[in-house]
Amino acid sequence: MSKFINAPLMVSGAAGKLGRLVVEDLLARGATRIIAGTRDPAQLQDLAARGVEPRRVDFDDPASLGDAFAGVERLLIISTDAVGRRIAQHRAAVEAAQAAGIKHIIYTSGPAVRPHDVVLYSEHFWTEVAIAQSGLDFTILRNHIYAENNLMDGPQAISSGQLFGLIGDRGTAWVTRADTARTAAGALLAAEGQAIEDVTGPAAVTNVERAALFSQLSGKPVSVVALTPADLVSGMVAAGLAEDLPMPSSPSSATPSPVTTPWLRTPSSAIPAASRHRLPTSSPQTGARSDSESGCTAPSSPSPVRGGIKGRR
Repeated sequence: MSKFINAPLMVSGAAGKLGRLVVEDLLARGATRIIAGTRDPAQLQDLAARGVEPRRVDFDDPASLGDAFAGVERLLIISTDAVGRRIAQHRAAVEAAQAAGIKHIIYTSGPAVRPHDVVLYSEHFWTEVAIAQSGLDFTILRNHIYAENNLMDGPQAISSGQLFGLIGDRGTAWVTRADTARTAAGALLAAEGQAIEDVTGPAAVTNVERAALFSQLSGKPVSVVALTPADLVSGMVAAGLAEDLPMPSSPSSATPSPVTTPWLRTPSSAIPAASRHRLPTSSPQTGARSDSESGCTAPSSPSPVRGGIKGRR
């Protein structure tokens, strides 16, 4: 049985795609005191009928968070979709968690976060800093790119017969939203101390392999068109994407983006570990995590945590 199965567990953003999956997983594992946070509790009446307690949680209304977090022991902060405002939102949640006496925060971050990267990633970095400085125990889950994103460019690639990607593609360890939800639920139920975990798929998949899969599924030929970073950015902007979205850099860039670093293609064991209701452990002495499944030890990554336990990249 999970150590915290009877503890008051809150999931923020519970009306969203990821949040609902986390709540469903907690129910399936037998958690007895699930609190589902959302700006509109009326959206969660179906969960209330199954024993879940819906509560209004609005990170844009810090004054309300004291009541929202009352009695909560362990909190999952699912990063909001308000890109550009998330640092203030998440800091408000962390400060309220401190004041409410919450003991452990789990946060859904992103891969290879840096302080001066594009907003999408830098907001994750500064949220991690706020959590690390809170004095609370925490588990940072650096969720990698959703496998579901393949459904966005797959139809276009099949239709045109071309899959556009970056020169030097070395693969991405795509992860499903369901697997990130299972990992978050496992952390709520079992994680202790302070840790940063990469949450990835089981293996890196290159664009060549993706194109072959699209071709196999559709019966149509799909080839990879490798572009320079500048050409890829131009094409994405022409397709209607904002210029300030996180764009890949070349593998030789002095400051590589998460798309081209080894971190996106290096699988981790966080998902199978969470499925066993425990997370991999780290050594504060060496800054490395011993991976009991593979028998390997990897160096820790740069992180905003100083002198604490760090996860592997």
